[in-house]
Amino acid sequence: MPRTAPACRRLPIRLALVCLTVVAAMLTWTSAASATGSPDISVSVVRTSSASTVKVGSTITYRLNVVTSGNETDLSSVDVSATGCDSTPAFSSGDSDHDSVLDTNETWAYTCSHVVTTGDAAPVHISASASGYYWFFFWFQVSGTAGLDTDLARVSLDKKQKVAGSYTASDITANDSDTISYQLVLTNTGNITLNTQSVTDAGCDAGTLSPTSNATVAAGSTRTYTCTRAAHGLSSPVVNSASASGTNTASGVTAASVTSNSVNAYVTHPAISLSSTVSRTTSGYAATTTAHTTDTAHFQVIVTNTGDTTLTGISVNDPFCSATALVSGLTLTAGDSRTYTCSKSLSAVATATVSDNASASGTGGGTTVSATSSSSITILKPALALAMSAATHGSSDYSGTPTVHVGDTVDSFQHSGIRSLEFT
Repeated sequence: MPRTAPACRRLPIRLALVCLTVVAAMLTWTSAASATGSPDISVSVVRTSSASTVKVGSTITYRLNVVTSGNETDLSSVDVSATGCDSTPAFSSGDSDHDSVLDTNETWAYTCSHVVTTGDAAPVHISASASGYYWFFFWFQVSGTAGLDTDLARVSLDKKQKVAGSYTASDITANDSDTISYQLVLTNTGNITLNTQSVTDAGCDAGTLSPTSNATVAAGSTRTYTCTRAAHGLSSPVVNSASASGTNTASGVTAASVTSNSVNAYVTHPAISLSSTVSRTTSGYAATTTAHTTDTAHFQVIVTNTGDTTLTGISVNDPFCSATALVSGLTLTAGDSRTYTCSKSLSAVATATVSDNASASGTGGGTTVSATSSSSITILKPALALAMSAATHGSSDYSGTPTVHVGDTVDSFQHSGIRSLEFT
């Protein structure tokens, strides 16, 4: 400012006089400002309808109070903004003379709000700013800022699983005979301590979730839980997730419940079936049949993979008709089957009925499965029984055993019938 006066000398006289007048006024204003303070603007932030601790889903309502101070200069074109509000602060009250100028005796109020989300930093922060202009030969801008923090109670929950080895969040494969182990990691993602915790997992077997007691979990700290579930009989895939929350006892605020990521376990169900049938010929196989000792019995054995995983190392045995396995080391994919036949002569069979008692076994997903099946044969054995009776000469009584003497004539016999004779 002092250098402005010499600059006036280079102007024409009239302009120089105007220039000097302006310089004098500016010097006077500068002197007054040094005594009373430069024009200024300030903003303050308060919460109007929420506690000092919130959770995800809470709504924080703010009021921004704007005043001018300094050398009692009014401000025009006042602008208020805030980072941390969901919309631009709205003017509420304070312009008592309705001239759109922030007078030194006025406090302008603005309002805005914010719904807390999982993506907010902790603590939840608002940063407000206000600016305005005053005139002194030129327009000058002044500005001010203020901020406010709100404590946040919040948790996250991450889930992993395994059958063996290390826990993973990726998909896994489990056998029907396995037990699936789960790991749940609760993290305090807020900025205040959680004194009690609640973790639930409906996908775990009852009584397996541990620990069950509470602990103090500081901001940024974690707590690990585990549980298990038997895979037997479960449909695939087994989709599992858990939920958790925590409470800060000082404020009484409970963090909003969160759901963990889902993990998938694809459970395999190895299964095998066996069907044994028999026939006197090489066709018309059935579960039962009849045959003679002179016949040869023909057996048909069908082994099927009825599970949802590949079976390996399959062996099929029919000890009645084959001393060795009909097959061994066989591999069948899910739904696939193989048919085997064998024959046995019945000439040496002493019993009236025989069964072949076939069996099969294989391994799928580390589990061995087996099946049995039996077909039977009733063996027909032909037999002839003949009964005879006699009467003395001249008699028709064949009911008994006649007594004859040497020289008597027995001239009549009676055939009494055929007994126990079967032919097929």
